[in-house]
Amino acid sequence: MFEPNRRRFLWPVIVTLIAVPVIWWASQRAESNDSDAGATSTVVDGSAAAGSTSPLSPELVGDYEPVYLDGPEGESPPGIADIAVPAQGELALYQNATYSSALPAGICTARVGQVGERVTVVNLENNRSIICLVQLANAEQQEDLVLSRAAFLKLADLTDAPIPVELRQ
Repeated sequence: MFEPNRRRFLWPVIVTLIAVPVIWWASQRAESNDSDAGATSTVVDGSAAAGSTSPLSPELVGDYEPVYLDGPEGESPPGIADIAVPAQGELALYQNATYSSALPAGICTARVGQVGERVTVVNLENNRSIICLVQLANAEQQEDLVLSRAAFLKLADLTDAPIPVELRQ
């Protein structure tokens, strides 16, 4: 008649269809018995509507105003805060730097700056610095600053290229 898998499915469905209405009916009957017992009392005063129910007695309700509690007031900071401002002596430019094996040691090519000027190049990640002589970059140069291979190794590992640097004049 039925396959074994269908029987395994059919019995829980039948039990559920019978059990759910029985449990619902029993819970409804228990609630109606509780309401007949008169567990709540009716409180009538000038502020409440007639016929409203409350589990509290009239003595406990009273005419109390709500209380709003404020948290502790914070202290305002005294005076103006001191802020450390770096010195304005040197002009600093932030750029990305890479290296080239074709450049001689101590020479760097930059798209900004004056040709023949000595600049200090500071690696912003580890604060290492070098001094190099600026040459004018050729038109195809895409990088902001190109250092010689030896100079770049003093700032960072070759695998880190390009690195963020600060150019100080």
